[in-house]
Amino acid sequence: MNNTARNTLVLASLLIVTGAVSYAISGRKHSKLNELKAKNKELTQQIANIRNMMENKEELEQERELQIALASQRSKAIIDIDTPTITYDYLLSLLRWMNKDIIYDFALSGKADSKEASQGTYNEYVLSGKCNYLDFVDFTRNLEYQRAVITVEDISLAYTAASNDTIDFSMIFRTHYQQGGVPISELSAKKIDKYVTAYQLFRPRVYETPIDYDYDTRLLDIDNSTLIAITGSKAFIRDSKGLIRILSPGDRVLWGYLYQVYSKEGKAIFRVNKYGYEEDQILTISKER
Repeated sequence: MNNTARNTLVLASLLIVTGAVSYAISGRKHSKLNELKAKNKELTQQIANIRNMMENKEELEQERELQIALASQRSKAIIDIDTPTITYDYLLSLLRWMNKDIIYDFALSGKADSKEASQGTYNEYVLSGKCNYLDFVDFTRNLEYQRAVITVEDISLAYTAASNDTIDFSMIFRTHYQQGGVPISELSAKKIDKYVTAYQLFRPRVYETPIDYDYDTRLLDIDNSTLIAITGSKAFIRDSKGLIRILSPGDRVLWGYLYQVYSKEGKAIFRVNKYGYEEDQILTISKER
C-alpha cells in the first residue's frame, strides 16, 4: 500500500469517527432540548394556572365560604382540630343553646394512640358534676345529636339526698377531629326533634322511691284505642272514651308519634318511647261486627 492510499484510509477513518461523535453529541443535545421544551411547557401551564387562580381569587374565596357554610349545616361534621379549650368552649355553647346552667368539672383524660389512629383521631374527656336529672338527659342528647361528632363512652349516675330531682353524674366522652374538617366555630345549633319522655330506663336506679310520671292527657293513648279506618294518609282511631281521632304521619300520641300509614295493609305504625328506647307499635283495622 503506497502512502497515498494509506493517507486516504486514515482520513476516511477519522471522518467516520468524527461523524459518529458529532451524531452522538447532536443526539444528546436534541434529547436535552426536548426535555427542556417539555419542562418549559409544564412551567408555562403552571404559570397560566396560577394566573387563572389569581384572577378568580374572589370566586374561589366565595366558594370556600359557601362550602364551609354548607358543612356547618350538615347533620354531623368532624371538626378540624381539638384541644381542651376548644371542647370546653363548645360545651358552653351547648348550654347556651339549651338555655341551661350545669355546673361540672372538666378534664382531658386521654388521646387516640397510634394503633387507633387509623380509625380517626380524638381527645377523651371526663365530665363530673351535679344537676337536675332531666337537664342532664337533655344535655347528653345535645352532646351526641348536635353537629360536632362527639361520642359518649360511659355514664355513671348517683342519687343525691339534697333534692329529689338532683343527681351526681360522671361522663366520659370523645371529641373526634381530623385534618381538613370543619372549624368548630362555624358549626351552628341544630334543632333536635326527638323529645325526652318522662320515663327512662335508668331512672328507677337513681331514685330510692318510685316516681309518678306526668303526661299530657290530651294525647291519644294507643294502648287503649282502636284503629277503625284509613283514608289516604289519615288514620281514624277511636279512643277509650269513644271519640274519633284523625291522625296524619308526624302527629303526636302518648309516648310517641304516628310514623306511617299503610292503607292496603290496613295498619298504622307508631314510633313510641315508653321505656327509654324507641320502638314500633302497630295498630290494625278492627273488623267490628
